[in-house]
Amino acid sequence: MTSIKKSSPVLREVLIQFSVEQDTPDPQLLDTYIEKYPQFESQLRSLASQLMDASGEAREWGGETGSLDPHDIEEAAISVSVFQSRYFEETGCVFGESREDAKTIENRLSSLDRPAYRGLASRLGINTLVLNQLRDREIDSATISRRFTERLAHELNASVGVIRQFLSLPPAVSAMASFKAEDKPQSNSKESFEEALMHSGLDEEQIKSLLD
Repeated sequence: MTSIKKSSPVLREVLIQFSVEQDTPDPQLLDTYIEKYPQFESQLRSLASQLMDASGEAREWGGETGSLDPHDIEEAAISVSVFQSRYFEETGCVFGESREDAKTIENRLSSLDRPAYRGLASRLGINTLVLNQLRDREIDSATISRRFTERLAHELNASVGVIRQFLSLPPAVSAMASFKAEDKPQSNSKESFEEALMHSGLDEEQIKSLLD
C-alpha cells in the first residue's frame, strides 16, 4: 500500500481548497470532498475538526475520526494556518471572531445625535469635518494610520477589518448630488488622510499626532 507523504502537493492543495471553501465547513461540504477525494478522508475529517475548533464551534462529523496518523494532523494544522493567514489578509479579521458588515458601521454613525457625534470626533482627536469625511468614505483608507483605525474601531465597537472594509467602499453620494449629476459619471477619487486633516483647520501638532 502506498502511503501519502507529508509533502504531497496534491494533498496540501486539497486541504487548502477545503479550508477556504466556507468560513466554517458543514457536513455536506465534508461529504462532498470525501466523495471526490476518498483517499484523503482521514485528513479531511481532521481538518474539519481543526477548523471547527478554530471557529469556536462544536459539531459531530460522523465516521471515524479517532486514531489519526500524526502526519494527517500535521497536514491539517498547516492548512488551518494557511487558511487563517489568508483570511486575515483578505478581511483584517481573526477567523472565529464575530463579524459586522460595513452597513452596520454606516448605520451606527448615521444614528448618532449631534452631541454624541461631536463627542466621538473629540475622543478621536478630530473635528466633525473630518468625521463627516470618514462617514461619507471620502478619505483613502490606505492613507489612514493603523493607530487611528484601531481607535475608530474601538469607539464604534467593531473590528479593525470591518472599519477598513467600510472605509474602502466608494464614497457616499447624497440624494441631492446624485440628482444634480443626472447621468454624469461619478468620480470615486478620495482625499488622503493627511490632506483631509490639513483642510479641516486642525493645528500642526494635532495633525502630527493623528498621522503617527
